Amino acid sequence: FKNSPARNNIHTSTNITLIVDDTRFVVDPEIFKQHSNTMLGRMFSSTLENKPNENGEYSVAYGVSSTIFRAILDFYKHGIIKCPPNVPIKELKEACDYLLIPFDGNTIRSYDLSSLLNEYISI
Repeated sequence: FKNSPARNNIHTSTNITLIVDDTRFVVDPEIFKQHSNTMLGRMFSSTLENKPNENGEYSVAYGVSSTIFRAILDFYKHGIIKCPPNVPIKELKEACDYLLIPFDGNTIRSYDLSSLLNEYISI
């Protein structure tokens, strides 16, 4: 078994379940490590004790909608957040501030450029 091809192809990562707004997101915690200055990066890159609930899940991002959190996960995967069309830019900015994610021209994309520029001006 040690050198069998099937054994060498096993992905050893352990996914975790995050609960946001009563929605479960199954993710590889490795995606957070490259952004260690964000809240989730700190939670899952450090030796701080992060205790899951009795089901082994982590409740995070209190007050953030699951729609916004799904978009925010793209930041960890691709480096860019595309604001969903039905989400106000202000809400996305508040979520980014809470999660310590940079809210700037390098990370945020939106079809509502007027609202986006207004949020940039208020930074």
